[in-house]
Amino acid sequence: MSTSSVDQRPILVGYADRDSDAALAWATAEAARQQLPLRVVHAYSAAAEYPWMWGYPMPAGDIETAQRSLRANAEAVLAAVGQRVAETHPGIPYVATLASSTAAEGLVTASEQASLLVVGHGRHPVAGALGSTAAAVAAHAKCPVIVVPTVKDSERAKDESDARFSGSVVAGLDDSPECDDALGLAFQQASLRGISLIPLHAWWVDPMFLPTAIPADWDEIDAKSQSAVEALLARWKARFPEVKVQPMLARMRAADALVEASRSAELLVVGSRGRGGFSSLLLGSVSRKVLHRAHCPVAVVRRGQLPELHDIQVHDVTATAS
Repeated sequence: MSTSSVDQRPILVGYADRDSDAALAWATAEAARQQLPLRVVHAYSAAAEYPWMWGYPMPAGDIETAQRSLRANAEAVLAAVGQRVAETHPGIPYVATLASSTAAEGLVTASEQASLLVVGHGRHPVAGALGSTAAAVAAHAKCPVIVVPTVKDSERAKDESDARFSGSVVAGLDDSPECDDALGLAFQQASLRGISLIPLHAWWVDPMFLPTAIPADWDEIDAKSQSAVEALLARWKARFPEVKVQPMLARMRAADALVEASRSAELLVVGSRGRGGFSSLLLGSVSRKVLHRAHCPVAVVRRGQLPELHDIQVHDVTATAS
């Protein structure tokens, strides 16, 4: 199902250099799939000091020269990106934007008018940690954020694929408000791609911490979890009846289960935070761990970012589908 009749806000992608190619390719394909415009933002900051002189300030004339050079380089980057998009997807409306700011600041500002924001993972070459730009936009963007791993990471994932998750959207599932919006995006993406959805509910309690009066009856716990999962899924199933849903329970820590599922999933969707932790944190511990370690693109959704899905009544959709 195309979202073009509901939301014409563009697919927004941040492009820094060739390390952003995977994010650009994902965003371009998504814009074509949803029949939405593509907006590429390239940010540059005009330095006012010499980078090799320990903060020694530039003279005014040198600052102006440096700014012109930086802008010219940024314009050349965007021109090359625009040519590539025109060659691969000539029918997509395309907008290029230069942001004289940090990448995170420019993207968060632009996200106010976007339907999705796509960024590269930006892994640290040694530690493999999530890049600062990806982490910042995932926490502060005004729309759902897709973090796309590098091609090398994607190729590695294919070598370790799990047939259970191949060709599917996987959604982390709990009973938090953020999870409901994440489920909405997961159903939407599965519908657009014509693939199945696997809502993954993971839990883990070390038996040694259970009170002796409460036996560790795994089968009973599974039955209760299954009932809770079905209740959460019910309204989205009615909203997207064409999506094949295969709920899965995992007896392991949530982040580990989701990272394992990401090895061969097409997309992994998580809420920005779950039930635990501190409400002031914009990204919960599970979301942060998944972003650091996932092998496929990860969508991070915060509560209230999908008003267009909530505004459409289920009976209107089902009547149209029939």
